Amino acid sequence: MKLISNEELYKVARASSTTFEKVTPEDYSTFAHEFAGLSAADARQLLNDFTNTILAVYLNKVEGVKAKNPWDVEGLIERFYVPFAGLKQNMYVTVKAPINPKFKTLTDGTSVDQQMITKGNVEDIFYTFNDDYQNTITIPDNKIKTAISSEYGMSEIVGGYMQGLKSQYIEWEKTHTANVVNEMLNSVSHPVKDSQKINVAMSADVTRDELKTLVAAVNNAVEAQELETTSAFNIASFPKLVSKSDLVFVTLPGLKNTLKTQLLESAFNKEELNMDIKPVVVPNFGGLVPSSDGTLANKLYPVYDAQGRPTGEYTTDAAGTTAYDGEVKYYNPNENVIGFIAEKGLIFIDEQNPYVVEPAVHNAAGHYQTFWASKENVGFHYDMYKNLIVIYKTDAE
Repeated sequence: MKLISNEELYKVARASSTTFEKVTPEDYSTFAHEFAGLSAADARQLLNDFTNTILAVYLNKVEGVKAKNPWDVEGLIERFYVPFAGLKQNMYVTVKAPINPKFKTLTDGTSVDQQMITKGNVEDIFYTFNDDYQNTITIPDNKIKTAISSEYGMSEIVGGYMQGLKSQYIEWEKTHTANVVNEMLNSVSHPVKDSQKINVAMSADVTRDELKTLVAAVNNAVEAQELETTSAFNIASFPKLVSKSDLVFVTLPGLKNTLKTQLLESAFNKEELNMDIKPVVVPNFGGLVPSSDGTLANKLYPVYDAQGRPTGEYTTDAAGTTAYDGEVKYYNPNENVIGFIAEKGLIFIDEQNPYVVEPAVHNAAGHYQTFWASKENVGFHYDMYKNLIVIYKTDAE
């Protein structure tokens, strides 16, 4: 997070707010000195204006959070901003095979009906928003007052709080993205076809030969999508030809580093372990269920507070009567998935509103101010018309 001095922020605050500029001296040191002698009401108003203006600066000018959704790299996710609609429409058109050229057979006195009808197959799918986000953070007055006396205090306090809020939003988006992937991999209504599945033998301690087999399987699958127009590689059975530049290999932590290590150990045969497409490393493929022993039979139920936040505690029954204090393990429905080859844009997020942080009115009795982070109407989806090839792990012999 980039730190900015109070003096720099003060200059931006005055330049950004005519009202704030009118009631404050040009020099920050004079402002800080005079602030100590102001009445409680006047000090509160100035403090409120200064804090809110700095908040706007951080949201619009300063990149406070460098972390991002790990799924949102290499074009795997597409984002669509639909501010005035309650849904997103995708259209897919299949053009029929070419005809015999009519111009070759024309003779004197003949003609071609250039208005002849050829109906392509047009398919529409409408996607709706399926989630909303909101979070809050409260900043006590004494934190802001302390920050004013420190050179980088406002940057550290306001920036730190905003960074925390944004980090929570990223975690929320990451979890929802992973759960969409889990739904895609395990859908009953729109299942992954057999032609989209590849089985590769892999042991707990991956061997070089197993890695070579995996890389060869990925490269062969990529080549197949480039060479022939086929409907075999997407759930919608839509015929298409895809360039390898539009494909990525999505996998879990460890495999990419293992491949890299093996490449370093065999510099003279790098081509054996080189994938033709870029890898995207994600934490999991979603669908994780908390459990006392890692099975669905003994799943645990999260506990929520009055505002709907998970507390980190679990119970062994849905009624919440029996608290669980042992180790939490997770049932993983995608434990046998090594990774998948995805056409870019396979996952998409449609957004009606931007992520915003807004301050509530200062609480005079409690001497604090609460900030609300919100994002209303967000849709997390996967595109059945995009190519997908899933690589499953089988036990090595």
